[in-house]
Formats: sequence, structure tokens, C-alpha cells
Amino acid sequence: MFFLLNNLISRNKKLIEHRGDINSQVLENLLSKANHKIESMNLGNVMYKRIFTVMEEALGNIIKHSVRRETKKKYRPRFILEKINNHVRVTCGNLVENQSKDSIMEQIDHINQLRRNELKDLYKKKVKNATISDKGGAGLGFITVAKIVHNKISYKFEKVNDHLSYFILRIDISD
Repeated sequence: MFFLLNNLISRNKKLIEHRGDINSQVLENLLSKANHKIESMNLGNVMYKRIFTVMEEALGNIIKHSVRRETKKKYRPRFILEKINNHVRVTCGNLVENQSKDSIMEQIDHINQLRRNELKDLYKKKVKNATISDKGGAGLGFITVAKIVHNKISYKFEKVNDHLSYFILRIDISD
């Protein structure tokens, strides 16, 4: 069961937490902070690359797809990187239009059902037929993440009002 974002980060070793607007400068700052934290953990090159790829995709999605509206503080974009036993977890949240909710759920649910070879084929197909959306994406983000983490992507939507929901994404990264 998926709990509220605050409950998701309890009792784990929080490496980085950011709440507020995310832009390219904040992205660069968070990646720099993560670099120092992860290097000190001696996780190895493969794990290091996985963490950074997931961070870039998650933060990039917030930059590209987050709805920017004045709302309560709890609905501001949020990013958390934490160490949990033998894996690292990325949790992020941002506002999305309710009309986008079904599409996001379908994408993630479909990706979560695929085997590794099917993910690779889907990725190749998307790259071959890629069209860049008006927000600058080609629809590869969730596929890229699923290919490298070897775990299902978890998500939840918390309804804010008739037009907006808070989208929470959780990705566990392990060897």
C-alpha cells in the first residue's frame, strides 16, 4: 500500500530532500549534492550511474510536466533521495492536471508489466518513432527508468481539486 509522501520517507537515511520549484539550476545543485553523498557510500559505478539517471529523469519530469500554480505548501514540487538497507530510493512529487492522470497511469502500468527484453524493444520503437512533445519530451523517461532499475515503478495520485492532483513517484534502485 502506498502511503502519503511524508510517511514514505520515515525511518530511512535521507540523503537529499528538496521542496520547492525545480529548474535547471536546482537540478544541477541537487545532482552535485547527490554526487558527494553517493561517492562516500562506495556503491560502485553501475549503481552510481543508475542513481544519476533516475534522478535526472525524475527531476526532468518535474521541470517539464509539473503544473505551476499557487497552492498549499504541501503541494509544491518535492524530491527525496534516501538510502534504505541495500537500495536507494528516489521519491518525488508534483502537481499534474487531472486530465493527464489516466495517461500517466496507463504508461507506468504498461511499463511495469513488461519483461526486460520487451522494455528494450519498446525503447527502440519509441526512439525510432520519436516525436518531441510541446513540453520537450519524447515519452522515454519511464521506459528509461524501468530499464535500469530492475524494479517496478510505484506511484500514487492525491486529488487536490477538480483540476489538479499531486503525483507521487517512487523508484527503488538496487544492484
